[in-house]
Amino acid sequence: MGANEFGLSEKIEGKTNEILVSIFCSAYNHELYIRDAIHGFLEQRTNFRYEIIIHDDASTDKTAEIIKEYEQKYPKLIKGIYQTENQYSKCDENRKYLYIYNQIIKNCRGKYIASCDGDDYWIDPKKLQMQADYMEKHPECVMTAHNQIVADCKDFKIMPFNTGIESGMIDPSELIQQKISLQPSSRMYIRKALKLNRFLREFGIADYPFLLYLLEKGSVYYFDRIMSVYRRNTKGSWSESVTSCMENKMFFVLEMIDLVETYNNDTRKKFNIACICQIQRMAYYALDSFGEKSKEGFIEWCQKYEMHLNKKHRNILERLMKIYRMISNIEYLDEALCEFTRNNPKLFIMGCGKYAGIIGRKLEFHKIKFEGFVVSDNQEKPEEHLKKPVWRLSDIDKKDSSIIIGISPIIWEEIISAIEERGIVNYICPFLI
Repeated sequence: MGANEFGLSEKIEGKTNEILVSIFCSAYNHELYIRDAIHGFLEQRTNFRYEIIIHDDASTDKTAEIIKEYEQKYPKLIKGIYQTENQYSKCDENRKYLYIYNQIIKNCRGKYIASCDGDDYWIDPKKLQMQADYMEKHPECVMTAHNQIVADCKDFKIMPFNTGIESGMIDPSELIQQKISLQPSSRMYIRKALKLNRFLREFGIADYPFLLYLLEKGSVYYFDRIMSVYRRNTKGSWSESVTSCMENKMFFVLEMIDLVETYNNDTRKKFNIACICQIQRMAYYALDSFGEKSKEGFIEWCQKYEMHLNKKHRNILERLMKIYRMISNIEYLDEALCEFTRNNPKLFIMGCGKYAGIIGRKLEFHKIKFEGFVVSDNQEKPEEHLKKPVWRLSDIDKKDSSIIIGISPIIWEEIISAIEERGIVNYICPFLI
C-alpha cells in the first residue's frame, strides 16, 4: 500500500513542526482488527500535524508485526511501543490504567490526545479536524466526543451507539448516569488535564473514572455525527470479560459503587442527585442479575466472596444484602424503617407497583398501620391498591404525613422532585443503598 494512498505528503509537508494531536492506540492480540484502526488514523485529513502512537502490550498473535509493518512505511507518523512482557497483567486493577497514563505522558507530544482501542476504528477522515477546531475555539472545553456505530461481535448486530442526542454541550449528570455513553475511541481531550489526583490514583484512568475526573476540569462537547466504529464483545475484550460470569459482574458493581460514592464525596456532592441515581442503577443491575434464581442465591454468593473483599467493598456488599432481604423476605424490616414507622403514625406508601406492594405486605405482616398509597400528581391513579385507598401527593397533608417510598430508587431524581415539589420533608426509602 503506497504512501500516496493515505495522502502522506499532505500530513507532513507545509505544516508547522508542532504536533497538535497525538493519537494513542492501545493494542493487545488485535491482529484481526489493528489494520482497520491504523487505516482510520492514516486517512485523517487535517491542516495540522499529528502523530500516531501505538502501544502493543506483548501480544501473542501478529499484532506487533502488523504495527511494525506500518511503522516502517510511515516512520514520520507512526511510533510503535512494543512490550516483551505483558504489563497489564503485572499490575493490580488500578495500576493497569496508571500504566497507560504513564505511556501517554511519556510518548505523546500533542496538545490534544485522541484515543482509540486497537479493536475499534475511525470511519470519518474529518474526525480529528472537527474535534481539534472546536477545542481550539473553546478553551473551556476539555473534551469532545461523537456518535459511533456499535458492531457487536457476539450477535453481529450493528446500530448507532447514541440515538436522539443532538450536538451540543453535555449535561454532566447525563454522563455520570451513563445516559449518554462516550466510548474512548470517540474522545479527544486536552493533554494538560492529565494530572494525577487522589481519585485517579485510587481508581486509575479507565474510561468512566477518567470521564468523571474531566467533568471537574471543564465542559464536554458532543458531535451527533458517526465517525467511528466500536466493536463490542470482541474476544478478550473488557465488555466480554465483565458479562461472562456472575463473579465478574458483582466485582464490577462493587468497584463502580465505590468509585461513584468516592467521587460524590470528593466533589462535595456537586452532582449529588446524579451520583445517587447512578449508584442505585449499579446496585439494581447486580440484584437483577440473579433474575428468578432462588432467594438464597444472592446471599450465598455474598457469603462466599465477602472475606475476599476490602473493607469498603464489604460495606457495600452488606448494604446490597440488606436491600435483597427487603425485597425477598416479607418478615425482614431494617432498623431504620422500624424506627421510622414507630415515630410517624400517619404513614403513606409512595407508588403502586412492585416495591410499594412489598412494603405494604411487610407492614401488614408486622401489623403496622398505614393510611394507604400515594402517587405523583402527573401519574395515573387507581382507586385502590392492596385494598387500600390511593391518593395523589397534592391531596395529603404535607405537615402530618410521612412517606415510605415504594419505588425503585433508580429514578431517584424524579422521586425527589415530586416529593419536594409538594413540600414533604419526612420520608424514607428502604430500597436506597
